[in-house]
Amino acid sequence: MDATITESSGVLGWVLAVLIPWGVLTFIFGAAQLALLNRGLAQFPAVSYLATYKALLTIYGTVAGGVCFSEFSDFDIMQRFAFPGSIGFVIFGLFLLPQGEENYNKPRGKSTLGCESELECFEAAPFLAKGQQ
Repeated sequence: MDATITESSGVLGWVLAVLIPWGVLTFIFGAAQLALLNRGLAQFPAVSYLATYKALLTIYGTVAGGVCFSEFSDFDIMQRFAFPGSIGFVIFGLFLLPQGEENYNKPRGKSTLGCESELECFEAAPFLAKGQQ
Protein backbone atom coordinates (compact mmCIF):
# COMPACT_ATOMS: atom_id res chain seq x y z
CA MET A 1 0.00 0.00 0.00
CA ASP A 2 2.86 2.37 0.77
CA ALA A 3 4.34 1.82 -2.72
CA THR A 4 1.02 2.75 -4.33
CA ILE A 5 0.91 6.08 -2.52
CA THR A 6 4.49 6.85 -3.55
CA GLU A 7 3.78 5.99 -7.19
CA SER A 8 0.64 8.09 -7.29
CA SER A 9 2.39 11.07 -5.75
CA GLY A 10 5.15 10.64 -8.33
CA VAL A 11 2.56 10.85 -11.09
CA LEU A 12 0.95 13.84 -9.43
CA GLY A 13 4.33 15.52 -9.13
CA TRP A 14 4.98 14.87 -12.82
CA VAL A 15 1.62 16.38 -13.73
CA LEU A 16 2.27 19.45 -11.63
CA ALA A 17 5.83 19.87 -12.88
CA VAL A 18 5.22 19.31 -16.60
CA LEU A 19 1.62 19.47 -17.71
CA ILE A 20 0.49 22.53 -15.79
CA PRO A 21 3.33 24.80 -17.03
CA TRP A 22 2.78 23.58 -20.60
CA GLY A 23 -0.95 24.21 -20.24
CA VAL A 24 -0.32 27.73 -18.96
CA LEU A 25 2.14 28.44 -21.80
CA THR A 26 -0.33 27.07 -24.35
CA PHE A 27 -3.03 29.35 -22.97
CA ILE A 28 -0.73 32.40 -23.00
CA PHE A 29 0.50 31.80 -26.55
CA GLY A 30 -3.02 31.03 -27.76
CA ALA A 31 -4.35 34.26 -26.25
CA ALA A 32 -1.45 36.22 -27.78
CA GLN A 33 -2.09 34.64 -31.18
CA LEU A 34 -5.79 35.49 -30.97
CA ALA A 35 -5.01 39.08 -29.94
CA LEU A 36 -2.59 39.52 -32.86
CA LEU A 37 -5.10 37.97 -35.25
CA ASN A 38 -7.81 40.37 -34.09
CA ARG A 39 -5.45 43.35 -34.33
CA GLY A 40 -4.44 42.35 -37.85
CA LEU A 41 -8.05 41.93 -38.94
CA ALA A 42 -8.82 45.40 -37.59
CA GLN A 43 -5.96 47.00 -39.56
CA PHE A 44 -5.89 45.05 -42.86
CA PRO A 45 -8.40 43.57 -45.31
CA ALA A 46 -9.56 40.17 -44.08
CA VAL A 47 -9.12 38.47 -47.46
CA SER A 48 -5.37 39.04 -47.60
CA TYR A 49 -4.69 38.89 -43.86
CA LEU A 50 -6.37 35.54 -43.29
CA ALA A 51 -4.77 34.03 -46.38
CA THR A 52 -1.33 35.20 -45.23
CA TYR A 53 -1.97 34.01 -41.67
CA LYS A 54 -3.08 30.56 -42.81
CA ALA A 55 -0.24 30.15 -45.31
CA LEU A 56 2.43 31.13 -42.77
CA LEU A 57 0.86 28.87 -40.14
CA THR A 58 0.96 25.98 -42.63
CA ILE A 59 4.60 26.68 -43.50
CA TYR A 60 5.49 26.82 -39.81
CA GLY A 61 3.71 23.53 -39.11
CA THR A 62 5.42 21.83 -42.05
CA VAL A 63 8.91 23.01 -41.12
CA ALA A 64 8.40 22.32 -37.40
CA GLY A 65 7.14 18.81 -38.18
CA GLY A 66 10.09 18.18 -40.49
CA VAL A 67 12.54 19.28 -37.81
CA CYS A 68 10.77 17.41 -34.99
CA PHE A 69 10.55 14.13 -36.88
CA SER A 70 13.94 14.48 -38.66
CA GLU A 71 12.32 14.39 -42.09
CA PHE A 72 14.85 16.71 -43.70
CA SER A 73 17.78 14.38 -43.10
CA ASP A 74 16.12 11.75 -45.32
CA PHE A 75 15.65 14.08 -48.30
CA ASP A 76 17.30 13.16 -51.58
CA ILE A 77 18.90 15.85 -53.76
CA MET A 78 15.69 16.72 -55.62
CA GLN A 79 13.69 17.08 -52.39
CA ARG A 80 16.40 19.29 -50.89
CA PHE A 81 15.82 21.80 -53.69
CA ALA A 82 12.08 21.30 -54.20
CA PHE A 83 11.01 21.85 -50.58
CA PRO A 84 12.65 25.28 -50.08
CA GLY A 85 11.59 26.20 -53.61
CA SER A 86 7.97 25.41 -52.84
CA ILE A 87 8.09 27.46 -49.65
CA GLY A 88 9.61 30.32 -51.63
CA PHE A 89 6.83 29.96 -54.20
CA VAL A 90 4.18 30.29 -51.47
CA ILE A 91 5.91 33.35 -49.98
CA PHE A 92 6.19 34.90 -53.46
CA GLY A 93 2.44 34.37 -53.88
CA LEU A 94 1.84 36.09 -50.56
CA PHE A 95 3.77 39.13 -51.79
CA LEU A 96 1.59 39.22 -54.92
CA LEU A 97 -1.64 39.10 -52.92
CA PRO A 98 -1.78 42.82 -51.96
CA GLN A 99 -1.23 43.86 -55.57
CA GLY A 100 -4.42 42.08 -56.55
CA GLU A 101 -6.27 43.96 -53.81
CA GLU A 102 -5.16 47.31 -55.23
CA ASN A 103 -6.93 46.44 -58.48
CA TYR A 104 -9.95 45.13 -56.60
CA ASN A 105 -10.38 48.28 -54.51
CA LYS A 106 -10.44 50.66 -57.49
CA PRO A 107 -13.80 52.43 -57.91
CA ARG A 108 -15.96 50.77 -60.55
CA GLY A 109 -19.06 52.94 -60.54
CA LYS A 110 -22.41 52.33 -58.93
CA SER A 111 -24.52 49.26 -59.43
CA THR A 112 -28.23 49.98 -59.31
CA LEU A 113 -29.49 46.37 -59.38
CA GLY A 114 -32.07 47.54 -61.93
CA CYS A 115 -33.55 50.14 -59.56
CA GLU A 116 -34.58 53.64 -60.55
CA SER A 117 -33.21 55.32 -57.41
CA GLU A 118 -30.87 54.53 -54.52
CA LEU A 119 -33.80 54.51 -52.08
CA GLU A 120 -35.57 51.87 -54.13
CA CYS A 121 -32.43 49.71 -54.20
CA PHE A 122 -31.91 50.17 -50.47
CA GLU A 123 -35.42 48.87 -49.73
CA ALA A 124 -35.10 45.99 -52.20
CA ALA A 125 -31.69 44.79 -50.98
CA PRO A 126 -32.91 42.62 -48.03
CA PHE A 127 -35.38 40.83 -50.28
CA LEU A 128 -32.79 40.27 -52.99
CA ALA A 129 -30.40 38.83 -50.43
CA LYS A 130 -33.02 36.26 -49.41
CA GLY A 131 -33.71 35.34 -53.01
CA GLN A 132 -37.13 37.03 -53.15
CA GLN A 133 -38.27 39.79 -55.48
